[in-house]
Amino acid sequence: MKSTPRKKVPLKKELWSEKSRGGLDYVFAPEFYEDKPFGCRACGRQGVFTAEQQKYTYEVKKAFTWEQHVLCPTCFQKCCELSAESSALVAAWLQNKGKAAANLPALRRWREVLELLPSYGMRKDAARIRMLSKLLADVA
Repeated sequence: MKSTPRKKVPLKKELWSEKSRGGLDYVFAPEFYEDKPFGCRACGRQGVFTAEQQKYTYEVKKAFTWEQHVLCPTCFQKCCELSAESSALVAAWLQNKGKAAANLPALRRWREVLELLPSYGMRKDAARIRMLSKLLADVA
């Protein structure tokens, strides 16, 4: 089976973020970005962090050069949706804890969202999961 040639896009490391310019990536940067294949951390599908995406990510968005794609577009979208839902539930909690603590379906959903996020590479919020589990157990 023939391997497909990787696409190359010129790299302008002077456009990287200040933090990225302070690392060894800056010193040893090649002349071009090349497509980088990866396996999705969540579903296992194969994907490609394209040379064009890398250029945009590092030179326009100023993301750190050690940041890589680890989720396919579908899983990335799902992760963003779950993160936004979690943020909305946190905001509702902070606005009125008493009212939010009485909303059992929202508490269950919040715990479910927090338990799902680590499968997409997000940090596990064990403290909030414990808090929600305790609140739900106290009601039962």
